[in-house]
Amino acid sequence: MTTLPSGVFLDSIRSFSDRRGRLYECFRTRHTNINPAQVNISFSNQGVLRGLHYQKFPYQQAKQVHVLQGDILDVVVDLRRDSNSYGRYFKIFLSGREPSLLYIPKGFAHGFLALTDALVQYMMDVPYVSESQSGIFYDDPTLGIDWELKSRKIKPILSEKDKRLSAFSYEGSAQ
Repeated sequence: MTTLPSGVFLDSIRSFSDRRGRLYECFRTRHTNINPAQVNISFSNQGVLRGLHYQKFPYQQAKQVHVLQGDILDVVVDLRRDSNSYGRYFKIFLSGREPSLLYIPKGFAHGFLALTDALVQYMMDVPYVSESQSGIFYDDPTLGIDWELKSRKIKPILSEKDKRLSAFSYEGSAQ
């Protein structure tokens, strides 16, 4: 997997197990100052590909992503024009078996592929605003994201909205 860009953090979760089960932290502000304004939980069947989504200025969102159950391939695309990694994608495997918190700052498009049935929690610092929603088509040739579909023998399942997302444009991607 690729090294994460500046501002994106993966943090392990402290967990405590005994004969009754397991308890673990699902929110922490160690690397971030995120103040959750909205929390979503999505259930995705194996093969569902969500994204790549972002909100436009002034409603950009920082997110903390946490896989509660299952496995996903998580992808972020840097849309920060002043960043050294502008226009590049980064991917990371996340699993409910080894819980961790992925912090994604404002200025990134985000999506994931459910490798198994997956339950994913997102905490955002700004509520969803439908007029500000935007996204990039997952198979955009400019980005060339390797979703590992062929090697995993997965045909992605997309929402109607995600089928209509735009291509990435270096000129038009500023948030």
